[in-house]
Amino acid sequence: MERLISAGKGHVVCMTVAPELKNMREIALYALKNGITLLAGHTDATYENMVEGMQVGILHSTHFFNAMSRLHHRNPGAVGAIMIHPEMACEIIADGQHVHPDLVKLLLRDKPVSKVVLITDALKPTMQEAGPLTANKEEVYIKEGLFHRSADNVIAGSSLTMLHGVQNLVNWGIPIENAVQMASSNPARIYHFHNRGSLVPGSFADITIFNRDFRIRSTIINGTMIMNELREEQR
Repeated sequence: MERLISAGKGHVVCMTVAPELKNMREIALYALKNGITLLAGHTDATYENMVEGMQVGILHSTHFFNAMSRLHHRNPGAVGAIMIHPEMACEIIADGQHVHPDLVKLLLRDKPVSKVVLITDALKPTMQEAGPLTANKEEVYIKEGLFHRSADNVIAGSSLTMLHGVQNLVNWGIPIENAVQMASSNPARIYHFHNRGSLVPGSFADITIFNRDFRIRSTIINGTMIMNELREEQR
């Protein structure tokens, strides 16, 4: 961990961990001391493991429902712990494939919207129009919005974009203000990105403007207009 943090030169902001692993308490406390947000994920943790993890600051979770111990009536597992404890935040892949849309709505009925972060789980070839598709040095192909490894057809990741994720949430009946919050201010706050994710004085002017059809009409990065089709839209 010391070598990783040193090599990161201040850019290591989060880490996914399995709470059940040996010496996780020491690792968690060291990471938090260095300002790193810890996420429970890729884990077979029992409910008790998850509670122990929360006690040392593992209060976020990686792509909720995916790659974690499932809910069981005798052992709530990672899924149950995240649902039961309001202090736990969670990421969600809103492509309609990794998680059923109705489960996303169930989550938002139980969990405060401020604790839910929209992610894409998108792989490098997302939106690639030509050429071989490669991710993590492996050949992949796309089917129904998901990348699969060519070698064994196992799901490798999503082709979701953030804007499409927001659009999906809105199409599933989630208020647009909640969907935008999940994509912007929530992750900025949870990952301690100060002065980002909010349209308030003193924040970085990183702004995307899209229309009712979820087409991007203007992009501003750090106060500089990168793309502007608003005038064309007004015509």
